[in-house]
Amino acid sequence: MPINIVFETTRFSGPDPNAPSGEQLVRWIGEQLQAHGVKTESVRNKEDGWEFGASHGDARYLVIAGLQKDAASVGGNWKISVDKRRSLSDQLFGKNQLSPTDPFVWLVENALQSEPDIKNVRRS
Repeated sequence: MPINIVFETTRFSGPDPNAPSGEQLVRWIGEQLQAHGVKTESVRNKEDGWEFGASHGDARYLVIAGLQKDAASVGGNWKISVDKRRSLSDQLFGKNQLSPTDPFVWLVENALQSEPDIKNVRRS
């Protein structure tokens, strides 16, 4: 199950999660993660935002970012979802699940909390 991190910012704001502002957000978060040894894959546009794959240690993750669905009229409210990619056998046997204390999730939260233009970082 993914962990969702929501926050407020006008730095990447735009009315459309597929607009360049969403791409700027995922590229920025990818750069922040790379500074901590995370390997990132290319950014891809998805229907509800932007995503990229990442590797941290032996674990692989999927990071998806976009405007919160209920925030289109308000603007500035973003959500980043972090999910751990697991093998079929891990899924069948319930192994290597994403934990709320996963170091990768902490890296994402820390990057967001360290940015002065980003406020009210929280899990939803």
